[in-house]
Amino acid sequence: MGKLHIFQSAAKFFQEPGQLKMQALFILSALLFITALYVAYRALRRPKKDLYEMPAVSAGLSDTEGDMVLPDMDPLLSAYTGKIANGWTSARRNACVACLVSATVCVVLGYRDMRVYGFWHKAETSMRTKDPAAALIMYKQALAAAPHSARAQIRLSQALIECGKPADALPHLRAATTGETADASGWTLLGSCHMFLDNAREAERCYREATRITPKDPELFVLTGLSLERQHKVQDAEREFEYAVQISPEYPRALSHLGTIQTVKGDMQQGIANLTKAAHNAPMDPEIRDALALAYARSGRHMEAAGEFRAEIAIDPDRPAPYFNLAHALEVLGQYPGALSAYEAYVRKCSQRPGPAMVGVPAAAQACLRLKSIIYHIPLPQTGQTRP
Repeated sequence: MGKLHIFQSAAKFFQEPGQLKMQALFILSALLFITALYVAYRALRRPKKDLYEMPAVSAGLSDTEGDMVLPDMDPLLSAYTGKIANGWTSARRNACVACLVSATVCVVLGYRDMRVYGFWHKAETSMRTKDPAAALIMYKQALAAAPHSARAQIRLSQALIECGKPADALPHLRAATTGETADASGWTLLGSCHMFLDNAREAERCYREATRITPKDPELFVLTGLSLERQHKVQDAEREFEYAVQISPEYPRALSHLGTIQTVKGDMQQGIANLTKAAHNAPMDPEIRDALALAYARSGRHMEAAGEFRAEIAIDPDRPAPYFNLAHALEVLGQYPGALSAYEAYVRKCSQRPGPAMVGVPAAAQACLRLKSIIYHIPLPQTGQTRP
C-alpha cells in the first residue's frame, strides 16, 4: 500500500488522550479544596468582641438558664451561649472531610492523566519528526500508565506499523476494537494492518465495519476499493470508488483510483479526465501524479507522461520508480541521453533506498548498456526490459 499517508491528518481520527480529562480533574480538585477551606473558615472564625456587648445580646444571655444549650448550627449561636466558639458541627466536619478526600482523589487521577499526556505529547512529536522508534517507546509508556485507553492502543499500533511490525500491532488493534465503539479509526487501522500482511479479505471486513460507523467518509470507501482490487474484484472496487466520488466529488484519492481503473479498462478519456482533476485538487501528491503519468503512457502520450514523471520527481525526489518510468518514456520519444541519465539515477536511488523497486535494477542496467551503444555507437548486445 505504500506509506501510511491514508491517515492524512492524525487529528482527523485521534485526540490526545487525558488532556481534557486532566484539566477537568485539576479544576475540580481546586474547587473542592476551596470549598473545604471555606467550610473550615466558617467553622473556625471567632465572633467579634462587640457582639457580646450589644444590649440585645446581653439581655438574651442573662435570661437564658445556665444549663440550656442552644443548637450548635452557627458560630454566632455558640458565641451567644458562651459555649463552644469554633462552630464545628457534624455536617461541617463531614463536608470538609468529603471535600478533602474528593480533591485528593482528583489530584491523583489528574496526575496519572498528566503522565499519560506527557508520554503522548512526546510520542506525537516523535511521529511528526519521522522517528517512529522513539514514538513507539513513548506510546508503550502511555499505554502502561492507562492500560484501558483505546486511543493509546491505536496510536501504538500505528507506530508499530510505521516500524515495520504490523503483526505486533494486531493484538492492540483487536483490543481497541473489542465491544461497541463509535470510533472508526481502530477498524480503519486494523484493516490497513491486514493489508500490510496481505490479508485483503479481512481488511475489507474491517473497512466495511468502519464505514458502518462513519458512512460519510470517502476515504473508507477508497480503502475498501483498494482491498477489493487486491482480491482482483475490479468491478466491485470501481463501485466503491464511485461511491466515494458521490460522497465527495472533489476528493482526489477517489478520483485518482477511479480514473486508474477506467484507463486500465480502456476508457482513456474519462479516466484521464478524473486523474487530471485529482492532480489539480492535490498537486503535491506524488502518487496521484504517478497515476496520471502512467495513464498518459498507456494512451501513447509519452510527452505528457514524461512531464508528469518529472513533476512527481520534483515533489518526491527520493522515490526510485518515477526515474525508471521517465527513462522509459524518454527512450520511446527518442531522447536517449535523457533516458540514460534517468536510468542511471534510478539505479543510484535504488542503492540508496532499497525496496520493492530493486527488482527493476537489472533491467535498468541492461537499458543503460543499450542506450550507451546507441549514443556512442558501441556494438553491444541488446536485451529486453521490463518496468518495475
